[in-house]
Amino acid sequence: MNRSLHRVKLSLIIKIISILAAMTTIVAAVMLGLLFYNVAQLSIAPGEVRFETSPSKVEIVVPFSISNQGQFPITSLYISSRVYDEYGEILAENTTGPLEIPPGTLRREVSHRLSIDLTKVKEEVLKDLLFKDQKLQVTAQISFSMQPFFKFLLLPEIPLEWGAPLANFSIGTPQLLPYNSTDLKMKVPVYFKNQNKFIDIHIPISIAVLNLTTSEEIGSGFILIKASHVSEFKGTAEVFLKLDKIPLPTIMFNDAQLKFKVVFKGRMDFFEAKLDRQITYNWSAPIKNLSLGELRFQPKNITHSTIIIPLSFEDSSPFLELSGVIKGEVLDDRGIKLGYINPQSITITPGSRFSKELQGSVSNEAVSKKSLTIRLIFSTQFGDFVKEVVVSA
Repeated sequence: MNRSLHRVKLSLIIKIISILAAMTTIVAAVMLGLLFYNVAQLSIAPGEVRFETSPSKVEIVVPFSISNQGQFPITSLYISSRVYDEYGEILAENTTGPLEIPPGTLRREVSHRLSIDLTKVKEEVLKDLLFKDQKLQVTAQISFSMQPFFKFLLLPEIPLEWGAPLANFSIGTPQLLPYNSTDLKMKVPVYFKNQNKFIDIHIPISIAVLNLTTSEEIGSGFILIKASHVSEFKGTAEVFLKLDKIPLPTIMFNDAQLKFKVVFKGRMDFFEAKLDRQITYNWSAPIKNLSLGELRFQPKNITHSTIIIPLSFEDSSPFLELSGVIKGEVLDDRGIKLGYINPQSITITPGSRFSKELQGSVSNEAVSKKSLTIRLIFSTQFGDFVKEVVVSA
Protein backbone atom coordinates (compact mmCIF):
# COMPACT_ATOMS: atom_id res chain seq x y z
CA MET A 1 0.00 0.00 0.00
CA ASN A 2 2.80 2.42 0.95
CA ARG A 3 4.71 1.54 -2.22
CA SER A 4 1.63 2.26 -4.40
CA LEU A 5 1.14 5.62 -2.68
CA HIS A 6 4.82 6.45 -3.17
CA ARG A 7 4.59 5.63 -6.87
CA VAL A 8 1.50 7.88 -7.23
CA LYS A 9 3.30 10.81 -5.51
CA LEU A 10 6.42 10.35 -7.65
CA SER A 11 4.33 10.25 -10.80
CA LEU A 12 2.53 13.41 -9.73
CA ILE A 13 5.81 15.22 -9.02
CA ILE A 14 7.16 14.22 -12.43
CA LYS A 15 4.02 15.50 -14.12
CA ILE A 16 4.20 18.78 -12.22
CA ILE A 17 7.88 19.19 -13.17
CA SER A 18 7.06 18.38 -16.77
CA ILE A 19 4.23 20.93 -16.75
CA LEU A 20 6.49 23.56 -15.15
CA ALA A 21 9.25 22.82 -17.66
CA ALA A 22 6.75 23.12 -20.49
CA MET A 23 5.41 26.37 -19.07
CA THR A 24 8.97 27.71 -18.61
CA THR A 25 9.77 26.81 -22.19
CA ILE A 26 6.58 28.51 -23.36
CA VAL A 27 7.29 31.62 -21.26
CA ALA A 28 10.88 31.71 -22.49
CA ALA A 29 9.72 31.30 -26.07
CA VAL A 30 7.14 34.06 -25.56
CA MET A 31 9.74 36.33 -23.95
CA LEU A 32 12.23 35.57 -26.69
CA GLY A 33 9.58 36.25 -29.27
CA LEU A 34 8.69 39.50 -27.52
CA LEU A 35 12.39 40.36 -27.40
CA PHE A 36 12.85 39.75 -31.12
CA TYR A 37 9.65 41.68 -31.78
CA ASN A 38 10.81 44.61 -29.65
CA VAL A 39 14.27 44.55 -31.20
CA ALA A 40 12.60 44.59 -34.61
CA GLN A 41 10.61 47.66 -33.48
CA LEU A 42 13.81 49.46 -32.40
CA SER A 43 15.64 51.70 -34.84
CA ILE A 44 18.87 53.63 -34.19
CA ALA A 45 20.00 55.35 -37.40
CA PRO A 46 22.87 57.86 -37.78
CA GLY A 47 22.10 60.85 -40.01
CA GLU A 48 24.32 63.05 -42.18
CA VAL A 49 27.40 64.24 -40.33
CA ARG A 50 27.93 68.00 -40.17
CA PHE A 51 30.66 70.30 -38.89
CA GLU A 52 30.36 73.39 -36.72
CA THR A 53 33.36 75.68 -36.40
CA SER A 54 34.62 78.24 -33.90
CA PRO A 55 37.97 80.08 -33.70
CA SER A 56 39.75 77.20 -31.98
CA LYS A 57 37.47 74.19 -32.36
CA VAL A 58 35.75 72.07 -34.97
CA GLU A 59 32.72 70.17 -33.72
CA ILE A 60 31.62 67.03 -35.51
CA VAL A 61 27.89 66.55 -35.01
CA VAL A 62 26.46 63.10 -35.69
CA PRO A 63 22.65 63.10 -35.50
CA PHE A 64 20.91 59.88 -34.46
CA SER A 65 17.24 59.15 -35.00
CA ILE A 66 15.95 56.65 -32.42
CA SER A 67 12.60 54.89 -32.59
CA ASN A 68 11.23 52.44 -29.99
CA GLN A 69 7.79 51.17 -31.01
CA GLY A 70 8.06 48.01 -28.94
CA GLN A 71 6.70 47.27 -25.47
CA PHE A 72 9.94 47.41 -23.49
CA PRO A 73 11.66 50.63 -22.42
CA ILE A 74 15.24 51.29 -23.52
CA THR A 75 17.44 52.30 -20.60
CA SER A 76 21.04 53.30 -20.07
CA LEU A 77 21.63 54.05 -23.75
CA TYR A 78 25.18 55.33 -24.39
CA ILE A 79 26.76 56.48 -27.65
CA SER A 80 30.57 56.50 -27.56
CA SER A 81 32.88 57.28 -30.46
CA ARG A 82 36.37 58.28 -31.55
CA VAL A 83 37.59 60.03 -34.69
CA TYR A 84 40.98 59.24 -36.23
CA ASP A 85 42.81 60.80 -39.15
CA GLU A 86 44.32 58.70 -41.93
CA TYR A 87 47.46 58.10 -39.87
CA GLY A 88 45.72 56.87 -36.75
CA GLU A 89 45.97 60.09 -34.72
CA ILE A 90 42.98 60.54 -32.37
CA LEU A 91 41.30 63.84 -33.24
CA ALA A 92 38.28 63.63 -30.92
CA GLU A 93 36.35 61.31 -28.60
CA ASN A 94 33.15 61.64 -26.56
CA THR A 95 30.26 59.77 -24.93
CA THR A 96 26.61 60.79 -25.01
CA GLY A 97 24.25 59.36 -22.39
CA PRO A 98 22.70 57.81 -20.45
CA LEU A 99 19.45 58.16 -22.43
CA GLU A 100 16.02 56.68 -21.69
CA ILE A 101 13.73 55.78 -24.60
CA PRO A 102 10.24 54.82 -23.38
CA PRO A 103 8.13 52.29 -25.29
CA GLY A 104 5.98 53.75 -28.04
CA THR A 105 8.52 56.44 -28.98
CA LEU A 106 8.04 57.07 -32.68
CA ARG A 107 11.11 59.25 -33.12
CA ARG A 108 13.67 60.92 -30.92
CA GLU A 109 16.51 63.00 -32.29
CA VAL A 110 19.83 62.86 -30.46
CA SER A 111 22.94 64.84 -31.42
CA HIS A 112 26.23 63.15 -30.63
CA ARG A 113 29.04 65.73 -30.59
CA LEU A 114 32.79 65.31 -30.91
CA SER A 115 34.92 68.39 -30.40
CA ILE A 116 38.33 68.71 -32.08
CA ASP A 117 40.39 71.16 -30.02
CA LEU A 118 42.66 72.58 -32.70
CA THR A 119 45.04 74.08 -30.13
CA LYS A 120 45.96 70.55 -29.03
CA VAL A 121 46.35 68.95 -32.47
CA LYS A 122 49.89 68.41 -33.76
CA GLU A 123 51.07 70.93 -36.34
CA GLU A 124 51.73 68.32 -39.02
CA VAL A 125 48.23 66.86 -38.48
CA LEU A 126 46.67 70.32 -38.82
CA LYS A 127 48.62 70.96 -42.01
CA ASP A 128 47.29 67.71 -43.48
CA LEU A 129 43.74 68.70 -42.54
CA LEU A 130 44.20 72.09 -44.22
CA PHE A 131 45.74 70.91 -47.48
CA LYS A 132 44.62 67.30 -47.99
CA ASP A 133 41.23 65.64 -48.41
CA GLN A 134 40.84 62.74 -45.99
CA LYS A 135 38.54 59.91 -45.10
CA LEU A 136 38.40 60.19 -41.34
CA GLN A 137 37.92 56.91 -39.46
CA VAL A 138 35.11 56.82 -36.91
CA THR A 139 34.73 54.04 -34.36
CA ALA A 140 31.34 54.14 -32.64
CA GLN A 141 29.77 51.99 -29.91
CA ILE A 142 26.13 52.09 -28.88
CA SER A 143 25.19 50.17 -25.73
CA PHE A 144 21.76 49.95 -24.07
CA SER A 145 19.53 47.79 -21.91
CA MET A 146 16.05 46.58 -22.82
CA GLN A 147 14.11 45.91 -19.65
CA PRO A 148 13.70 43.65 -17.84
CA PHE A 149 17.18 42.13 -18.27
CA PHE A 150 18.55 42.18 -21.80
CA LYS A 151 21.68 44.16 -22.77
CA PHE A 152 22.85 44.95 -26.30
CA LEU A 153 25.88 46.39 -28.06
CA LEU A 154 25.82 47.91 -31.54
CA LEU A 155 28.84 48.95 -33.60
CA PRO A 156 27.58 51.15 -36.47
CA GLU A 157 29.86 52.45 -39.21
CA ILE A 158 29.73 56.23 -39.65
CA PRO A 159 31.29 57.63 -42.87
CA LEU A 160 33.12 60.93 -42.42
CA GLU A 161 34.56 62.66 -45.49
CA TRP A 162 36.82 65.65 -44.78
CA GLY A 163 37.37 68.16 -47.57
CA ALA A 164 40.58 70.21 -47.36
CA PRO A 165 39.90 73.97 -47.08
CA LEU A 166 43.14 74.73 -49.02
CA ALA A 167 43.18 71.83 -51.49
CA ASN A 168 45.42 72.04 -54.59
CA PHE A 169 47.14 75.18 -53.33
CA SER A 170 49.38 76.33 -56.18
CA ILE A 171 51.01 79.39 -57.69
CA GLY A 172 51.24 80.23 -61.37
CA THR A 173 53.94 81.80 -63.52
CA PRO A 174 55.14 85.04 -61.92
CA GLN A 175 55.27 88.34 -63.80
CA LEU A 176 57.92 90.98 -63.10
CA LEU A 177 57.17 94.68 -63.54
CA PRO A 178 59.08 97.90 -62.84
CA TYR A 179 58.04 99.74 -59.70
CA ASN A 180 60.60 102.33 -58.65
CA SER A 181 64.34 102.87 -58.46
CA THR A 182 64.72 100.46 -55.52
CA ASP A 183 62.09 97.76 -56.14
CA LEU A 184 60.61 95.50 -58.76
CA LYS A 185 57.01 94.36 -58.47
CA MET A 186 56.29 90.66 -58.95
CA LYS A 187 52.74 89.46 -59.52
CA VAL A 188 52.17 85.86 -58.41
CA PRO A 189 48.92 84.06 -59.36
CA VAL A 190 47.50 82.04 -56.44
CA TYR A 191 44.92 79.25 -56.70
CA PHE A 192 43.27 76.78 -54.35
CA LYS A 193 39.93 75.05 -53.89
CA ASN A 194 37.98 75.01 -50.64
CA GLN A 195 36.56 71.48 -50.73
CA ASN A 196 35.16 71.59 -47.22
CA LYS A 197 31.36 71.63 -47.04
CA PHE A 198 31.17 73.68 -43.86
CA ILE A 199 34.25 75.88 -43.41
CA ASP A 200 34.69 79.30 -45.06
CA ILE A 201 38.20 80.65 -45.60
CA HIS A 202 39.12 84.28 -44.84
CA ILE A 203 42.84 84.52 -44.09
CA PRO A 204 45.38 87.33 -44.57
CA ILE A 205 48.56 85.82 -46.00
CA SER A 206 52.02 87.35 -45.68
CA ILE A 207 54.54 86.41 -48.35
CA ALA A 208 58.33 86.28 -48.18
CA VAL A 209 60.53 85.71 -51.23
CA LEU A 210 63.89 84.07 -50.52
CA ASN A 211 67.00 83.54 -52.57
CA LEU A 212 66.84 79.81 -53.27
CA THR A 213 70.59 79.38 -52.76
CA THR A 214 71.31 81.60 -49.74
CA SER A 215 67.80 81.74 -48.16
CA GLU A 216 68.25 85.51 -47.86
CA GLU A 217 64.95 87.40 -47.96
CA ILE A 218 64.84 89.56 -51.09
CA GLY A 219 61.19 90.61 -51.12
CA SER A 220 57.85 90.56 -49.37
CA GLY A 221 54.15 90.95 -50.07
CA PHE A 222 50.60 90.23 -48.98
CA ILE A 223 47.35 88.69 -50.19
CA LEU A 224 43.93 88.17 -48.61
CA ILE A 225 42.45 84.81 -49.55
CA LYS A 226 38.71 84.30 -49.27
CA ALA A 227 36.66 81.30 -50.33
CA SER A 228 33.29 80.13 -49.08
CA HIS A 229 32.75 76.39 -48.61
CA VAL A 230 33.03 74.29 -51.79
CA SER A 231 34.37 77.09 -53.98
CA GLU A 232 37.54 78.11 -55.80
CA PHE A 233 39.89 81.01 -55.18
CA LYS A 234 41.87 82.70 -57.92
CA GLY A 235 43.84 85.80 -57.03
CA THR A 236 47.13 87.60 -57.54
CA ALA A 237 49.65 88.36 -54.83
CA GLU A 238 51.81 91.45 -55.22
CA VAL A 239 55.37 91.07 -54.01
CA PHE A 240 58.06 93.74 -54.01
CA LEU A 241 61.64 92.64 -54.68
CA LYS A 242 64.60 94.71 -53.52
CA LEU A 243 66.87 95.46 -56.46
CA ASP A 244 69.93 95.56 -54.23
CA LYS A 245 69.19 91.93 -53.25
CA ILE A 246 69.07 90.71 -56.86
CA PRO A 247 72.34 90.01 -58.78
CA LEU A 248 71.69 92.84 -61.26
CA PRO A 249 75.37 93.37 -62.21
CA THR A 250 75.28 89.91 -63.80
CA ILE A 251 71.76 89.69 -65.16
CA MET A 252 71.81 93.24 -66.53
CA PHE A 253 73.88 91.90 -69.45
CA ASN A 254 72.83 88.24 -69.59
CA ASP A 255 69.63 86.21 -69.74
CA ALA A 256 69.15 84.01 -66.69
CA GLN A 257 66.76 81.74 -64.83
CA LEU A 258 66.01 83.38 -61.50
CA LYS A 259 64.95 80.85 -58.87
CA PHE A 260 63.15 81.86 -55.71
CA LYS A 261 61.43 80.22 -52.78
CA VAL A 262 58.11 81.83 -51.94
CA VAL A 263 56.91 81.31 -48.36
CA PHE A 264 53.24 81.85 -47.51
CA LYS A 265 52.21 82.35 -43.88
CA GLY A 266 48.60 82.61 -42.75
CA ARG A 267 47.72 83.28 -39.15
CA MET A 268 44.51 81.85 -37.72
CA ASP A 269 43.36 82.28 -34.15
CA PHE A 270 44.82 78.92 -33.20
CA PHE A 271 47.46 78.07 -35.78
CA GLU A 272 49.97 79.56 -38.21
CA ALA A 273 49.76 77.76 -41.53
CA LYS A 274 53.01 77.84 -43.50
CA LEU A 275 53.59 76.68 -47.05
CA ASP A 276 56.45 77.26 -49.48
CA ARG A 277 56.77 76.86 -53.22
CA GLN A 278 59.71 77.21 -55.62
CA ILE A 279 59.28 79.48 -58.63
CA THR A 280 61.47 80.17 -61.65
CA TYR A 281 61.45 83.38 -63.65
CA ASN A 282 63.05 83.54 -67.10
CA TRP A 283 64.89 86.84 -67.05
CA SER A 284 65.70 88.63 -70.30
CA ALA A 285 68.60 91.09 -70.06
CA PRO A 286 67.92 94.79 -70.67
CA ILE A 287 71.47 95.25 -72.05
CA LYS A 288 71.85 92.29 -74.39
CA ASN A 289 74.09 91.49 -77.35
CA LEU A 290 76.34 94.44 -76.54
CA SER A 291 78.92 94.96 -79.28
CA LEU A 292 81.59 97.51 -80.12
CA GLY A 293 82.51 98.30 -83.72
CA GLU A 294 85.91 99.15 -85.20
CA LEU A 295 87.73 101.83 -83.23
CA ARG A 296 88.67 105.07 -84.99
CA PHE A 297 91.12 107.74 -83.92
CA GLN A 298 91.38 111.42 -84.84
CA PRO A 299 94.35 113.64 -83.92
CA LYS A 300 93.51 116.10 -81.15
CA ASN A 301 96.86 117.61 -80.08
CA ILE A 302 100.46 116.52 -79.72
CA THR A 303 99.68 114.27 -76.72
CA HIS A 304 96.11 113.06 -77.23
CA SER A 305 93.69 111.79 -79.85
CA THR A 306 89.91 111.53 -80.03
CA ILE A 307 88.65 107.96 -79.91
CA ILE A 308 85.36 107.01 -81.62
CA ILE A 309 83.65 103.77 -80.50
CA PRO A 310 80.54 102.45 -82.30
CA LEU A 311 78.25 100.87 -79.60
CA SER A 312 75.05 98.90 -79.98
CA PHE A 313 72.87 96.72 -77.73
CA GLU A 314 69.23 95.74 -77.38
CA ASP A 315 66.79 95.86 -74.49
CA SER A 316 65.31 92.35 -74.49
CA SER A 317 63.48 92.85 -71.20
CA PRO A 318 59.70 92.76 -71.55
CA PHE A 319 59.26 95.50 -68.95
CA LEU A 320 62.46 97.36 -68.02
CA GLU A 321 63.02 100.74 -69.66
CA LEU A 322 66.54 102.03 -69.19
CA SER A 323 67.52 105.66 -68.89
CA GLY A 324 70.72 107.29 -67.73
CA VAL A 325 74.26 107.83 -68.96
CA ILE A 326 77.01 105.72 -70.49
CA LYS A 327 80.57 106.74 -69.72
CA GLY A 328 83.79 104.82 -69.44
CA GLU A 329 87.54 104.37 -69.48
CA VAL A 330 90.09 103.09 -71.97
CA LEU A 331 92.70 100.67 -70.53
CA ASP A 332 95.73 98.87 -71.89
CA ASP A 333 96.30 95.14 -71.48
CA ARG A 334 97.84 95.76 -68.04
CA GLY A 335 94.83 97.72 -66.79
CA ILE A 336 96.56 101.11 -66.98
CA LYS A 337 94.20 103.93 -67.84
CA LEU A 338 94.96 105.56 -71.21
CA GLY A 339 91.91 107.77 -71.55
CA TYR A 340 88.21 108.26 -70.93
CA ILE A 341 84.86 108.10 -72.71
CA ASN A 342 82.60 111.13 -72.65
CA PRO A 343 79.18 110.68 -71.00
CA GLN A 344 76.43 109.77 -73.46
CA SER A 345 72.78 109.90 -72.41
CA ILE A 346 70.65 106.83 -73.12
CA THR A 347 66.94 106.07 -73.16
CA ILE A 348 65.81 102.71 -74.43
CA THR A 349 62.42 101.04 -74.22
CA PRO A 350 61.74 97.29 -73.94
CA GLY A 351 62.26 95.48 -77.21
CA SER A 352 64.16 98.31 -78.90
CA ARG A 353 67.79 98.69 -79.97
CA PHE A 354 70.34 101.35 -78.99
CA SER A 355 73.06 102.37 -81.43
CA LYS A 356 75.42 105.33 -80.95
CA GLU A 357 79.02 106.37 -81.51
CA LEU A 358 80.77 107.09 -78.23
CA GLN A 359 83.60 109.59 -78.19
CA GLY A 360 86.41 110.17 -75.78
CA SER A 361 90.02 111.21 -75.40
CA VAL A 362 93.07 108.92 -75.16
CA SER A 363 96.80 109.42 -75.06
CA ASN A 364 98.51 108.95 -78.40
CA GLU A 365 100.09 105.83 -76.91
CA ALA A 366 96.71 104.09 -77.27
CA VAL A 367 96.73 104.53 -81.04
CA SER A 368 99.68 102.16 -81.41
CA LYS A 369 98.24 99.41 -79.18
CA LYS A 370 97.14 96.14 -80.79
CA SER A 371 94.17 95.87 -78.41
CA LEU A 372 92.44 98.00 -75.82
CA THR A 373 90.02 97.28 -73.01
CA ILE A 374 86.94 99.47 -73.06
CA ARG A 375 85.37 99.72 -69.60
CA LEU A 376 81.80 100.89 -70.04
CA ILE A 377 79.90 102.25 -67.04
CA PHE A 378 76.11 102.28 -67.33
CA SER A 379 74.67 104.73 -64.78
CA THR A 380 70.94 103.99 -64.76
CA GLN A 381 67.92 104.49 -62.50
CA PHE A 382 68.73 101.02 -61.07
CA GLY A 383 72.34 101.75 -60.23
CA ASP A 384 75.77 101.60 -61.91
CA PHE A 385 76.78 98.56 -63.96
CA VAL A 386 80.19 97.89 -65.48
CA LYS A 387 81.01 95.94 -68.62
CA GLU A 388 84.53 95.45 -69.99
CA VAL A 389 85.09 94.61 -73.66
CA VAL A 390 88.44 93.90 -75.31
CA VAL A 391 88.68 95.25 -78.88
CA SER A 392 91.39 95.35 -81.52
CA ALA A 393 92.87 98.80 -81.95
